[in-house]
Amino acid sequence: MVLRGSKQRLALAVVLLGLCANARAAVQLGIDVLADNNYAQLRGKRVGLITNQTGVNSRETRTRVLLLTAYSL
Repeated sequence: MVLRGSKQRLALAVVLLGLCANARAAVQLGIDVLADNNYAQLRGKRVGLITNQTGVNSRETRTRVLLLTAYSL
């Protein structure tokens, strides 16, 4: 059985949706990666932070608070 046109696209979409449903990706936030490495990438550098109300880590601690605590400013 050969599918053509919209039926072919629909079948492809169903297959891709099935593959995506089974995929599990682990995503880390940038601030979490920095914290896991003890902020080593920032040592000896001057750092400025531009953020907004969504600037939090995975535990919902504000990014500015994390950086202030890490550098004891």
